[in-house]
Amino acid sequence: MRRNLVVVLTAAALLIPAMAAHADERPWREVPLPSLWPEFQISELAGAGPGEAWIAGYEGKSCVSWSVPGWGNPSVCSMNAIVRKWNGTAWENKNPPGLWNLQVEDLEASSRTNVWLTGQNLQGRYLARWDGTRWTQITTPPGCFYPHNLHPVGQDELWASFSGSAWGDSCVARWKAGTWQVHPFSARTIDFIGSPAPGEVHISTNTVEGLNTRATLRFTGSGWEPAPTPASHPSLSLAGGGALYYRVWNREDTLKVTTAGTETIPAAPNGASPFLLDDLGRLWASDASPTLYRYDAPAWVPVPTGAPSAYSVTSLPESSGVLWTLSATGSPPAYRAHTNG
Repeated sequence: MRRNLVVVLTAAALLIPAMAAHADERPWREVPLPSLWPEFQISELAGAGPGEAWIAGYEGKSCVSWSVPGWGNPSVCSMNAIVRKWNGTAWENKNPPGLWNLQVEDLEASSRTNVWLTGQNLQGRYLARWDGTRWTQITTPPGCFYPHNLHPVGQDELWASFSGSAWGDSCVARWKAGTWQVHPFSARTIDFIGSPAPGEVHISTNTVEGLNTRATLRFTGSGWEPAPTPASHPSLSLAGGGALYYRVWNREDTLKVTTAGTETIPAAPNGASPFLLDDLGRLWASDASPTLYRYDAPAWVPVPTGAPSAYSVTSLPESSGVLWTLSATGSPPAYRAHTNG
């Protein structure tokens, strides 16, 4: 953070209009987490709809170590993956089949009937979908191997990026009603997939050679075409509410691009990073403290959550701005969940 009087005064000016807004904020409350076996971790949080949040991680982790000359002291660990759904009043066990020793890597949702989970274990990569009634394990599309970015859309659609068949190659695939549509990319990585509006999909790509070859592409319905990208902020980081949000690693401001033009959003307080759009299209930032920041143009509004910190935050679809947070403090970690819904 730049330490000079001008910046300090500017930050204060950005927050002054927000102080009176606290009385109008939704009240936050703690939601008791489910009982889990010892040695557990909750790593994933997703919102699926009004009153419905999901968490995932593992429980019962146990490791065995042994000494091998020349190899040090390697260890082998086993654990049970856990997936739980909050139904508005209680947690439900929603473990999918085949979770033994699974390391959950991502959990994403766009509706009550479109929840996706990915991970890996000794049997390989794992991809599964919850349709509102049951889990179904999904086979990855031909030529696409390791899923990286899950972007569920609507009731029965998923966009995802995968590692390709050769080193440095990627593919983007669309799953719709049980069928994959695959789009390979040679020598490019996929950094982000997002939808600025219903029926639109944008991706941010980068070559494997360097940092200055980023491009934003828009899906046309059959293929991809270049989308205008601000030269000063080449990294597409968020999409939603009819807008695309661009950032760059060495600047703290964000560019919001819509059909009406481009808006420069100032840096969030305390170095907080913009990372989330809620279902109302509002931009949120976090610095992993008890306070979140919401951008109400032209200022950032501090929103105390009551949580000791917030390492994961999600928005619940169709919930008029309801958020959930996960926090962890101490060692071993003590996990807590909070919501303003």
